[in-house]
Amino acid sequence: MEKKLFNKYFIGITLINFIVYLIYYLLMVIMAVIAQDTLHASLSQAGFASGIYIIGTLLARLFMGKQLELF
Repeated sequence: MEKKLFNKYFIGITLINFIVYLIYYLLMVIMAVIAQDTLHASLSQAGFASGIYIIGTLLARLFMGKQLELF
């Protein structure tokens, strides 16, 4: 019997991955605006906050990639 690619596990993982990346990119885009409007940060402080977020997610991806290779 042939295995199907589009089974419920594949669709579930794809949907979860889409939601995670959607939240990541939405936060990346609006983080500087929220920092300026809500926290009254300067433009450089808002950019620094966005940069820290991007660097943090990059490091988390590298760390989790190593952890996933163990399985």
